[in-house]
Amino acid sequence: MDQSEMKQKFREGKRRYKRKEYVESLKIFEKLAEAFPQHKEITYMRARCLTALRRPGEAWALCEKLSGNGEVDPRIEKLKAKLTAEPPPFDSSSLKGPPLDGLAFETPPPPVEPRDAASFEEPSNEPPEDYLSPVDVSEFTRSGRRARRVWESIALVCMMLASLGACGGVLALHFLGPELGGQALAARPAAPIAVVSESTTDATEPIEPVSTAPVARVAVPSDIAPERTPETAPEPKPQPAVPAVPSVPPPPARIVAFSLNVSPGKLRTRQWGSTDDAWERLAEARGRVRVPAGLELRLDVVTVDKTDLSFLNTLESDTLQGLSLARAKITDADLTLVTTQRGLTWLDLHDTAITDNGLAHLKSLSRLQSLNLVRTRVTDAGIAELKKALPHCTIIKF
Repeated sequence: MDQSEMKQKFREGKRRYKRKEYVESLKIFEKLAEAFPQHKEITYMRARCLTALRRPGEAWALCEKLSGNGEVDPRIEKLKAKLTAEPPPFDSSSLKGPPLDGLAFETPPPPVEPRDAASFEEPSNEPPEDYLSPVDVSEFTRSGRRARRVWESIALVCMMLASLGACGGVLALHFLGPELGGQALAARPAAPIAVVSESTTDATEPIEPVSTAPVARVAVPSDIAPERTPETAPEPKPQPAVPAVPSVPPPPARIVAFSLNVSPGKLRTRQWGSTDDAWERLAEARGRVRVPAGLELRLDVVTVDKTDLSFLNTLESDTLQGLSLARAKITDADLTLVTTQRGLTWLDLHDTAITDNGLAHLKSLSRLQSLNLVRTRVTDAGIAELKKALPHCTIIKF
């Protein structure tokens, strides 16, 4: 499967997920995971589908796999919090399928042939083959009682052994099961401590057999008993603290002014603080545009020739929270104008000529959480350098 086919199936899986067709969406992402097992976005969408299908164990395992490399992804943390919270009532509308009414059998059941009176057999007085006489029943009862007495004896021996040592505890768990065996292990007394001193008996004297009775604890003077140094656990290595993303309260309703002659693109909105790509169409970026309260604002720049981003200097620094420059004719120097929007949390630069030199300008965007660098000229070294300045940012690069 090549990259173009993978991206087409990925978009189809996301569309089915938004239509709440979770089963079909999961099938698509499972097939993609077979071809791209290390792809983070595919693994993340599988976890979301499993969460929607009420399969928290598998979803949690995928979340642990995503967070195993030490990177902090707000989307994964939000999904984990959703898994640990109380599950919502199951929505049966998410299961897409044909209704059960009106189903027909592929082959109709065979008709029941009528039987005449002559075809019936007369009842026999002989007992059936599986018939048990009262003598057989009493024999089975006696066998069951004997087996029960044997198992009770084994259980008693195991409980006695469990009170003496660990070997008996293993036998108790094997014969009694985890419930009764665990009770026997919990009820056993503490192991006795025997004090060994130098023997003053003659070597020719017979050695008395060791008694299996519990040995009483003996207080040994401090000048005789050897001092024991307490074992200290190794101190954990301090982990570098990851700076938190600055939290900003949602803004009230606001007016954003653009040029009346030339529109730079289209405006979209989503809920404030959301990490999903559920942006909704608002209006054309022309003239005075009213943005409702509690919403993030995104601008999708649409140009044919060279892209002019000088209009960003006319906007307030916290006007835009999202900016799409996909397929725009921009250079690394144009990203200096992008950094004037300090409130950006979402930035799309796919299919552009951006290099590692342009990424250096984005280090000042401390609130940036999502960056798309698909089909750009940046390298892994440039991405690693940017991650040091923006550890909370999720960078997508195929």
